[in-house]
Amino acid sequence: MRVGLYNFDKNELEEVKEIVNNELCNMEIINEIVVISKGDKERLGRADDFFNILIIGNSFDILVELEHTLQNISHYTKIIIGIDERSFAMSDFGIKVYGYFMKNTIKESLPQIIRNLADKLTNENDDKKQIKKLINEITYISVEHIYLVVHFKNMTAKIIRKTLKSVEEELKMYGCFIKIHKSYLVNMKYVDDVIGNKAIINGKEIDISTRRLKMFKDIYHNYQMNNRRIDR
Repeated sequence: MRVGLYNFDKNELEEVKEIVNNELCNMEIINEIVVISKGDKERLGRADDFFNILIIGNSFDILVELEHTLQNISHYTKIIIGIDERSFAMSDFGIKVYGYFMKNTIKESLPQIIRNLADKLTNENDDKKQIKKLINEITYISVEHIYLVVHFKNMTAKIIRKTLKSVEEELKMYGCFIKIHKSYLVNMKYVDDVIGNKAIINGKEIDISTRRLKMFKDIYHNYQMNNRRIDR
């Protein structure tokens, strides 16, 4: 995780760095703090130089100068703005800001914002871990009328109201879910065998469509060769 600091004078910069270190580094959330010079402002919006958190020491001139850059910044970046007066409002610039702190009281106003953000990031990380763990438990997904049934390795199931196509797209990033039939999406980790036009998962036979059969058999054999010792 990277934190970018922009537009602070020397004293402010030291205060902000100390607060970030105290509130985030001690929680092992942060990996790198980057001080961005005013002459290098294009870094703020570069896709290949992503910042999880961007803390900007505000002035009206700087906001006007950065308006286009900040509007195009990744929505995953949490922006925190230091302000001189409470009348400053980023909504006028169409920029989504996580929080504001008063520049004349940095030590009093910034830590609470950082703590709240740390809690949010921690919860997001925990949620991602839970989702990944849950997805790893899915054996296959079947279409049942207007619903989908998500089947798990402990033989339980959950009904959801989504299309198989949308779920297939959502799970594509995990690289182990394959559509074998218009009504079935299977997790390759749990395919025990392929017999005829059936995929065997937890002793259950899942239909493979004729047009997908050869392709799936090839995928299955390759997967078995590369993942023989996989721990479910």
